[in-house]
Amino acid sequence: MQYVAVMAKESIDLLVEWMREQYTPDQPLIILTTQMKFDAVQEAVHRLILLPSDALIQILPIHPQHPGENASVANKLDLHSSAKVILPGFYNVDHAKFIEGGVFPKIQDNYKTIKILWQLGFRVFELYSYHGVRLLKIPYLLDEFINLHKGHRAFIVGNGPSLNEIDMSLLQNEITFGSNRCYLGFDGWGYQFTYWGIVDRLQIEHYQHEYEDNVPVNMIKFFPFQYLPLFQFENACPVPHKFGVKPGEPAFASGPDMLYLGWSVSYFLIQIAAIMGCNPIYLVGMDHNYSLDQRKMGMIDGNRWFDKNPLTRMTVDLARKIIKPFRRQAQTKSQPAFWRSSDASHPTHFDQRYTQGEDRFFVPPRPVYAEQAYRHARHVLESRGVTIFNATPGSALHEFEFVDFENLF
Repeated sequence: MQYVAVMAKESIDLLVEWMREQYTPDQPLIILTTQMKFDAVQEAVHRLILLPSDALIQILPIHPQHPGENASVANKLDLHSSAKVILPGFYNVDHAKFIEGGVFPKIQDNYKTIKILWQLGFRVFELYSYHGVRLLKIPYLLDEFINLHKGHRAFIVGNGPSLNEIDMSLLQNEITFGSNRCYLGFDGWGYQFTYWGIVDRLQIEHYQHEYEDNVPVNMIKFFPFQYLPLFQFENACPVPHKFGVKPGEPAFASGPDMLYLGWSVSYFLIQIAAIMGCNPIYLVGMDHNYSLDQRKMGMIDGNRWFDKNPLTRMTVDLARKIIKPFRRQAQTKSQPAFWRSSDASHPTHFDQRYTQGEDRFFVPPRPVYAEQAYRHARHVLESRGVTIFNATPGSALHEFEFVDFENLF
């Protein structure tokens, strides 16, 4: 059985092209399309003079706005775990942020279509375009995890050096969310976390193969949907994510269809834990204290990106307003200042290997923006009856009530 979908973003012209190039008439073909495109698809198929008269082709209508009405279609598909659906389309280009000239298909534009097909049972998707073919595997979407852990506590585990001050074995049988290079601790701790996530675009674009090689295969892996064409993960769960959030205007997910930037991977994981129904949520390893060279990083007032003092902040804001027009006239593009291990005066993570090597670099933290996002998360979750506690010893993050880690067990 062969399957093709021509939904909102897909092209009827490319459907015809695919049928001329790759359709095998001796195999049944099911074309899934919207009611709006149904007649046009039917007409295009009938115009294909190369089709034998006995070709087994079915065109089935899909209802994007009313998923419940697609149950009858799902019953006709007879899908197996490796069933593949072709998506013929003209895909926009997404540009990598930290790799010069790096491009990949702008797949998030097709999220709604992919979600509908995923709900029908498809887990393998083939993007077909004039630029070639790309295969995507999506074993999970966040919808599958809604209220999975409702009423159960969970731990968002940061990677701060304070992890070395607590008994990590106490988390072995808990619901745990780790991130980035947390796997460096798994051998010493004797177990791995329940879930893993990443949202930092630099880390994804530069070190994707390291994560593919080192994150345990059986862990569920959450990452922005935009990067689905890059990652080759088993047990992947790509998540729609909005990077374009303005500082000082935080947003928090109301459901699985969009998560928001919070200037920290922990904010990403808090949103996922909340969708899973976790309550309460505890933060561990969230030191929130960055011992970086302030002058090189362009920071003001210690490890802050701008001063909390209103007078200082007004001066900085005024300077930005004055300088900004001149920057536009010069038409220069500012590059972010990265940091390496040599820029830190004290350990920044629980394992020295985390930042080891001068070829390993990081985007500087935005603690003030992150704190604004955390405050927003606290208010949103309080309105939903969900509480977050900070169980990190010596943490500089004061947006959540502190609790003693050892007393939780």
